[in-house]
This record gives sequence, structure tokens and C-alpha cells, in this order.
Amino acid sequence: VAVHPGECYCYRFQIPDHHPDGLFWYHPHLHGSSAVQLWSGMMGLVYVQGNLEHELQDKYNIRNSQEFVLWDPAFQAVQNKNDDDHDIEVDEFLLGQTTLSKIHPFLVNGQITPTFETRAGEILHLRALCGTIENENTFIVYKQGQHERSWDEASIPFWIVASDGVTYERPLKRNVIVMAGGQREEILL
Repeated sequence: VAVHPGECYCYRFQIPDHHPDGLFWYHPHLHGSSAVQLWSGMMGLVYVQGNLEHELQDKYNIRNSQEFVLWDPAFQAVQNKNDDDHDIEVDEFLLGQTTLSKIHPFLVNGQITPTFETRAGEILHLRALCGTIENENTFIVYKQGQHERSWDEASIPFWIVASDGVTYERPLKRNVIVMAGGQREEILL
């Protein structure tokens, strides 16, 4: 299915009863422009609800679930194109990307410095997606004011309850994880 600029298309999915619940994502696979579309932000989360949500509420009293979508946007000006032919070729777009990555920040939920609110004693459930194209990213939570120190001394432990749509039997305790493009983690903090 091709959805062209200015067009709208409504996707409808029939999820079979035996499909596992969990965190998934959508992204393009149009040959020749997948990277350009992902760098432009064409991706997002898909939830298949099931037992995990109920277990998090029952076992851990989780009432605060928030999205954590990491993205490495790259924007490139289209030059020397007239109004009738404004498409940009992939090679043209990728030219100089290593230099561009130094001036384009990583964003979380579309923000450079997002804020996640929670109450004292409340467990925060982060639904994390690494929506990057070619960059791995390290997920570390530092004690306030300690981000300049070594992560193994200043990090706060967190627990992973599911990865890439697969729920673990019991949470995995971590102080750091490295996430590659497309990786999804359900994190308790």
C-alpha cells in the first residue's frame, strides 16, 4: 500500500486471540526510502493489550505508564528542485549524514529534554522504543546531579519486564542497557 503526500489511509488489523500481548512498532519498508522516512519520523508504537497490563497493575501497582520513544532525526534541505520535482534521492539525503549527526540531537518523544512525572513511591512504567536508524543508544538512569560520574557508580537500577514484545517470567534487574534500532523494552523504574 502506498500512501502519497496529502492522502490518508486507515489501517485495520485483526489480532488473533493467540497473538502475544506486548509492545510493537510500525515503520515503513518502502524500498529506496525507508531510512529517509524513519529519519523524518515515520514510526511509532503499537500496543497489543493482554495479560501484561493486568499483571503490572496487580503485582506492582503500576498506574503510571509512559512512552519513551528515542529518535535520531535528520533533516536535509532540498535544493535545486523545482515545484514539480521535489523528491530527494536517498544518496543525496545520506550525503554528509555523519556530519549532520553532530548537529542534530537525539530526541525522546520529540523533545530534547523530556520530563517524566511520577509521585514518590510510585513505580514508573516506561514503554521504550529505540526508533533510530543507524545509532545504538545507551539507557542509563542517573542519580540527580550525578550524570558526570561513571555510570557504574551513579546509576539507579531499573527492571525490564519485557523485550521486543516478549514478557519475561520475572523482571530482569539492570543498571544499563544498549538499545539498537527497533528494539523495544518495557522498563520499571
